[in-house]
Amino acid sequence: MPWDPFSMPIVDPASLDWTFPAGYRLSGFGECRSCNAPIAWLESERTGKRSPWNPEGTSHFASCPNAAAWRDWSAKKARKAGA
Repeated sequence: MPWDPFSMPIVDPASLDWTFPAGYRLSGFGECRSCNAPIAWLESERTGKRSPWNPEGTSHFASCPNAAAWRDWSAKKARKAGA
């Protein structure tokens, strides 16, 4: 089933205690497509790349129970692009 952004509940940023690490700026709020946890999309001021972060200020890559599946998908995508 394809991901439908309109079927996801909207996270109210005012209800969360978001802390952002130095060197990042807020890019938006959302939910993890794997575990439905609330996340903040932060953009690196140095590289411009976006990454998901938890409300506690930790990378969601480290805490998502489905992180391995995303790593595998990302690696497969990179291999395809290089082929």
